[in-house]
Order: sequence, then structure tokens, then C-alpha cells
Amino acid sequence: LKPSAPTPQRQRGLSGRGAHLAAMGDLEGESVQLQVLPKPPSAGGKIEAIAAVEGKEATFVAFVSGIGLRYLDLDAEGGGLWSTAGGVAGAISGQFGVFHHSGGGGPAAFVSFVEAPARSWVCLRVPQVGEAMSVDQAALVERTALGAAVAAACRAAPADGEAALLLAGGAVRFLDLSTGKVVGKGPKLEGKAASSGSSSMAIAGLGPRRVAVVWEAEYFVLELEAETQKVLLRSQGSLGLGGLGSLGSLMGASSMGAREDRVLLCWGGASEASARTFATVLLEGVTASASPLPSTAAPSAAWLCVSGYLAECVPVEGQSDLTVALRDARFGMQVASAEVPLALGKKAAGGLLFTASRGTALIVGGKGSEAAALRWRLPRFSLQLLIGAGAKEALAQGPAQLSALREMAAGKRPGDDPAVEEMLSGKRRKTTDEALASEVRRRCWPPSHELVDIIVRGQCWAAARELLGLPELGEDLAVRLLAGDAGQEASLLAHVVRRASTPGLLQAALENHLPPALLPALLEVLIEWMEAYREFTPAALQKAAPGLPTQAEIVRFFAAMADGCLPSLLRLEGDLLERVSEALLLAERERARGERTHSTLRAALKIKEGSVFLREAREAPAVEALLLDF
Repeated sequence: LKPSAPTPQRQRGLSGRGAHLAAMGDLEGESVQLQVLPKPPSAGGKIEAIAAVEGKEATFVAFVSGIGLRYLDLDAEGGGLWSTAGGVAGAISGQFGVFHHSGGGGPAAFVSFVEAPARSWVCLRVPQVGEAMSVDQAALVERTALGAAVAAACRAAPADGEAALLLAGGAVRFLDLSTGKVVGKGPKLEGKAASSGSSSMAIAGLGPRRVAVVWEAEYFVLELEAETQKVLLRSQGSLGLGGLGSLGSLMGASSMGAREDRVLLCWGGASEASARTFATVLLEGVTASASPLPSTAAPSAAWLCVSGYLAECVPVEGQSDLTVALRDARFGMQVASAEVPLALGKKAAGGLLFTASRGTALIVGGKGSEAAALRWRLPRFSLQLLIGAGAKEALAQGPAQLSALREMAAGKRPGDDPAVEEMLSGKRRKTTDEALASEVRRRCWPPSHELVDIIVRGQCWAAARELLGLPELGEDLAVRLLAGDAGQEASLLAHVVRRASTPGLLQAALENHLPPALLPALLEVLIEWMEAYREFTPAALQKAAPGLPTQAEIVRFFAAMADGCLPSLLRLEGDLLERVSEALLLAERERARGERTHSTLRAALKIKEGSVFLREAREAPAVEALLLDF
């Protein structure tokens, strides 16, 4: 991989909080990256439709007028390499795209598309990428008459061997991508939109053999049953579009890529200058509410939803460049953008093609004669990355007082550096601890193993207590801090026991990071706390020892130790284990006694003089005896 080096004119970040994402690689190991690749060579004709090649990175298949089907490998030298897969006689309805199917990995692949006029489906057999190419006509596998015009087409899942077609009038057909034959017919969709004869409809894949149809303000979820080859209507309902204003026609739908049935919808006019409205909808219930995304200043000429992001192609006014902007598809927050040199032609909205092959995107403009390519990295949870990016900036811009420790945590300075040794020495330990605790409290340091190493090495217990107070601290780091306080000088055990934690993660952390030699001392402290709760009330204990864990928190930590440190516990002295067992048994008895007393008292308070409860309590219970012969 040798992408072209980005320039300020070709790639730009965002000001403010959005700019943090470009600098997050060192902190999280992941960041949103968008880079323009070298301009691909000419295809030799007008590109009518494009699609990603199944199972290949940065490889596409295109329908080129006058030539046929051609492969484009963007990883080849010189910015890309075209190769002809087979000639095609006939025309294509390019707005529905092409569908590539590897066919199980043999020497042949299959390419299917909707012919022009859009009333028939064609499946062709072509060589696989990497096989010997041919300029001969591609072999016709099947031509299927559909009986009605195609309104929309999609693939339910990237690896599915079927394509789903939505026909005018509301019929849905599933067609096999290797045979070209219909493998499933769905019921004719009925509703208000069908009664009105509206043509504003779209289809989107939700998962293997599962699609969603949106028709005006109604939705339908259908699934192709593998055994019976029937298309079943799983659910339907209406869309809650209140508050979205004037939407125009439904221009398309795309899956959000999540496990739930959430789709991204786009409305707008046919004109390239008309505004686009995007909204996400979770397709469940009688009424599925739409959540609109923030509107943008310029309308999109083309858009694509990939890996939870919305990628938009926006023409640059007065220039031949095109801006590709990435937004989080759930919240609409823009995270990156890049300018791509691409002539759009007179009708940008109708002549722009946009698709992606894993981490590579291909855009075709210039009336189908020019192409541009981008490479992106799209980690999930962009909102969390955007919020957490402040920690990176704070760490980089922190006070110079701890610069040596900061460089050590980043791996830029060795641990035995004299400056580091001086800051962690006995003379400066208190000052360093106070400064580090202040920065941890203000979240200038993200929780990490490097930070824990610094705290334990310098015995900066004030910073350790501040770190244990952060809810985002992982269980493994918390147990490492506890293990660093071997002499229990800092009383970190109370902080660790009080922390909210996931049981499985806490068990694994205790198993991996808690030395067996510390178990007897920790158990002694826990037993002492349990005995204190038997002798004093919780209110009295909290007044005398603020911050002491509750009895329930202590029992929960006992359970985590039993599951995570069982082999080490079995090697301890029997008397200590008996004391632990006795403390837990007495606690259980106290709990049961308290519950019985509470239930009895609650029942007694419900009985009032002259009430039905009191009369029934005073009357002798009815007894009925029955003699049975055996």
C-alpha cells in the first residue's frame, strides 16, 4: 500500500472538537482517516455502473459502454489497472448498479444487473479477478423477465448469494446471483402508499436474506426463508416523520450495519440544488420514529452509508473539486473531509456514482469518464472517540512540571532517565504525587498501564486514589493498583471494593494481576470489616469510617476472589478459610433474619382495627379432613 501523500488542498480536518479525531492514533490506536489516492486511469468509455468485487480489497467491477464489464484494481501500480472481464451486448439501468458474486471461489464469477428498460434481470459468467481475462462476450447464464418495472435493488448482506428487487406496485423478488433465477417471491405489499399508487419507495438490506422496504411513510421487513424459499413478511408499521418538515421524494435507504433493524433514509428533490434530509429509523413497533440528522450547508450529489458512517459527495461551488465529508450516521457529527479533483458534468446528482470496497471508495463523475479514489479507516463509536479525544489534547498540552513522566508514558523517554528518577525520588515524591493527582482528577492523563507503572513505582498514592475514582478505569488497572499497595499503606482496598465493576472482568483481573502472597492480608481486612458490621450499625460505621464499603460490596468482592483466585485460596491455612466461611455464613443469617422481620412488620402494619385482615386473623382457620383409601 503506497497511497499518495495528502496535501492541505486534498485533505483537511475539522476545527474545534472534530479536529481531535485526526490526532487520536497515539491515544487509542484508531482514528478516522480519509486520504485521496492517485487518480485511476481511464476506463476507455463511459462508466454506467460500478460495484465492489466480492471478497477483494480495493477491487471494483464496472459496466463500461462499448466495452462491457471491466475490473479495476486500485492496488496495482500507477494508480490502478483496468482489465476486461467480458463484452456485453445490450444496455444497463445503471441507477440500480451491478452485483458481483464470486460463486464459491472457482475460476468463474458472476455479474448481474437490471437491463434497460428496467423490466428484466441478466446474470453473466465472467473470469475471476486474477484469472486470464477475455475480450469475448461474457457468457449469458440467465435472462429473467420480471413482469414489472424495477423500482429499487439491493443485496441483503455483503456475502449473500441473492439480490432483492423491489418492483413497481410493491412486489419483492429474490434472485440467485449465480443462476439468475427467482428463488423467492414475497407477498404484495399493501398499505396507504400502495392504495395511492405512490412511487416513492426504497429497499435496504438488514442482514442475510433480510430486507426492509420503505414506501412513503410505511415500512415492511421481509425475510427469505432458506428451507421453503418463501419470502415472509416479518413486520410492518408506519414511520413517525413528525417534525421533519417538507421532505420531498424518498431517494434511498441503507442499512446502518448494526445488529438491530436500523436504516438511514434520504429524502430530496431531483434537482442537484435541492436540499437532502437524512434520518435514522429503528424499524420496530407500530410507529417507528425517525431521528433527523443535522442539515448541511450544501446538498449531496451522492451518498453512501458504510461502517456506521455517512459519506457524502458535495460539489464545491465555483470549482471542479468535490468534497467528500464523513459524518457519524447515528448522530450526524462530521468527523473528517477531503477535497477530490473530479469534474462532475452538468448534472452532478444524476451522473455521479459512489461505492466502496471495504476500506477503499471509488467515485465516478465527469459524465462517467473520470474516476477518483479514496482510502479511509472508519473505527466504530465515533461519538465516544470524539468525546474522548479531549484527553489526548489535555495530555499533550499538560503542565511542563510532569513533562518527563509524560514522555516516559508515551515511550519517548526510558524509565531510568535521570529526570524521571529525580521526579520519583523521595525528595520530590510528595510534590509529584500532588501534581499527578491533580492532573488525573482533571482527566489530563488517560487511564493506562503506563500510568499505573508510574504511580506504583513512585508510590503516588494520592494519584492512585484519584485514578480509582474514575468510572472509566478498567478492572485490570484497578487490581494492579491494589497489588502495588502491598503494605496497604494507602488503603486502596476500600476504593477497589467500592468500585462498580463487571463480575467477569473483575474475576479475570484478580486472577491475572493479584499476587497470591497478598491474599492472607486482604482476607484479614475483609473479615474485620464483616465483623464490624455485626457489632455496629451501618450508619455508625459510616460516621466513624467514611468510605467503608457496604456489606453487600464486601460480599461481592469475596465472590470475585473465590472465582478468580480459587487455586491460590486452596493453598491458604484452613483456619483463615474457616473464618471467611463463618463470616459469610453469619452475614447470610443476618440477612435472612432481617428479611423475615421486615416482612412480618410490614404485614402487621397493614392490619387495622375493624379491617378485613383483622377479622380474618381472629377467626379460626377452616380445616377440612378427607379420608383416602389406599
